[in-house]
Amino acid sequence: MHHTVRHLLRPLRALALASLVFGVLAMLGSGVLGATPRVVVLPTTGVVDNVMSSYLSESIVRAQRDGASAVVIRLDTPGGSLDATRDIVTTLLESPLPVIVWVAPAGSR
Repeated sequence: MHHTVRHLLRPLRALALASLVFGVLAMLGSGVLGATPRVVVLPTTGVVDNVMSSYLSESIVRAQRDGASAVVIRLDTPGGSLDATRDIVTTLLESPLPVIVWVAPAGSR
């Protein structure tokens, strides 16, 4: 019985090792190992208006052009224009980069 378990584990170990090797090779080939992701933080304060909307839109385009992996918007605002808010939401939804919105300070205005 003990011999049978050992006999079954040998191919499983080989399969696990092969999976590990192929996974590491795939990561090396895709540039994941050694690559340092760059995240751009956009401090965003004040009233939500067309200026803020343009700032965010242009900054996201610039971040992508500069090779960023993601964008963090550090948001501290009392609110503002509904139209500008809608424009910002559209910009975030259509962004080619992941966008994280961080409301700061906690319980912001």
